[in-house]
Parts: sequence; structure tokens; C-alpha cells
Amino acid sequence: MQKFLILCTARTGSNYLINLLSVHKDLKIFGELFNFDKLKQSDLDVALSDPLSYFKNKFYQEFPSSIKSVGFKLFYDHLSEDYFWKPVKLEESCLEVKNRISNFNNYVGTNFDRNELLKKFEQVKDFIVLDKEIKIIHLKRENLLRTYISSKRTFLTDEWLKINDKPKFDNVSFRIDPDECKDFFNKIDKNENYHDQLFKEHDILEITYEDLNENRNTTIQQVIQFLNLSNYEPKSILRKQVTVPLSAIVTNYFELKSNFKDSKWNYFFEE
Repeated sequence: MQKFLILCTARTGSNYLINLLSVHKDLKIFGELFNFDKLKQSDLDVALSDPLSYFKNKFYQEFPSSIKSVGFKLFYDHLSEDYFWKPVKLEESCLEVKNRISNFNNYVGTNFDRNELLKKFEQVKDFIVLDKEIKIIHLKRENLLRTYISSKRTFLTDEWLKINDKPKFDNVSFRIDPDECKDFFNKIDKNENYHDQLFKEHDILEITYEDLNENRNTTIQQVIQFLNLSNYEPKSILRKQVTVPLSAIVTNYFELKSNFKDSKWNYFFEE
């Protein structure tokens, strides 16, 4: 059985990729095993008390013989101190997100020692890295500005997926602080390079969000060949969430564009 993980940061098309792959009859994908603040309480208790056992019981369990490949999604910030850092300030988030993250942080602070928890997280990541049989699908997004805007939007709306073409939130707009935006670009850039090195001894396939959108079938074919699975017709019920110009969402878009005009990030600004 071929094991794999989808390595990425949030808002890079990972839900879309998983939705496309999950149609394949020979494949099982768990999603985010280490997105702790969204785990049900029974899984959360186990995942934080003994994260390595939790991972082994999920990912290395016995599967039906029909399953030829098993994967999960690992964000850069999972199993690291960065998990407790969010790209959007909590006070700028909607009430549902505030409550969920605050409740999780309070639960961790009351029941666990943060330093001991991080040591356990590191053990799990070391275990994953040492298993060279795990293939890596490294999913990136070329335009990190769109990643950041999408992140801000989801924290404001708590809308992480879009199932149909009817907009749930069609008038979301906000200002972006240039320094916070730059910090985000640098953090993702650093994480991409770090994880490329971390998994350099694994078999890695790099694809992009843009590949999925512009050449979906070809890109999925590459993934299927990478996982040694049979051909199939990829389908998804998910829809693109942001369909309006970025300047209609970011109230200071042109100010932001001017701020980055002499930087290596200037090509993110397409309008």
C-alpha cells in the first residue's frame, strides 16, 4: 500500500485536490489529522496526550485490500509551535472562529504543558520524515497574495469550502496591513524551502494551485501516476470562493501594490 501526504499551507487548493482524489475507488484520504482545534473532543484528547500513537492508529491501521493508497494532509504549521500562530489576528476574526480558537487554547493551557506538547509534536514529525516510503505531494500556490487574502476572508466568514455557485458571503472586504502581509510572504517562503529540505530524501511531486485550476485533468493524472493508481475521471463538488477582483476585496489594494512595487513580491499584484 502506497502511503503519501499532501504538504502545503492553508488556502492553496488542498481541499479541492482532496475532493478530486477522493473519488478514486482505490484511495483513502484522511484530510487534516493534526488540525487540533477542529477535532472532535474524543480524538483531541488522544491526539494531544499521545500524538504519535494517535497518528499510528489512524495512518497505519489495517485497511481493506481494495485500498491501494492512503494519504493525509499536513500543513506547514501542524506539529509545530507555528500551529499556535494564526495568519489573521483573533480580534479580526468572526465570533465562531474566535470562540473555537480561544476554547482550544484554553483547553491546551489548562490540561497540557506547552513545551512537552511541542516535544511530542516533534517526535511525530521525526517519525514521518524517517518513513521514506511516504511519498510527498508538495502543493504550493504561486500567488501568495491570493493565499493571504483567502486566509483573511475565511477567518472573517468561517467559510472554508464552497459547494455551489451561490455566494454565502458576497460583500466581504477588508484592509491589509503591508507589514503583516510581508511577514506572511516571508513565513510561507521560509516554510516551503524548509520542508523541501526536510523531505528531500522522499519521493516528491510538486504541483501548484494554478496547475489544478488551469490544467486539472493533466495535473491529477500526474498525481495518480505518482501514486501508482489506475486512471479515473476526477470530479469535484467544490467551487472557487473568490471570483471578484482582488481590488474589490482589499480596500487598500492599490496602496498595498505600491508598497510592494520594488520587492520580489511585486508580481503577485495582477491588477
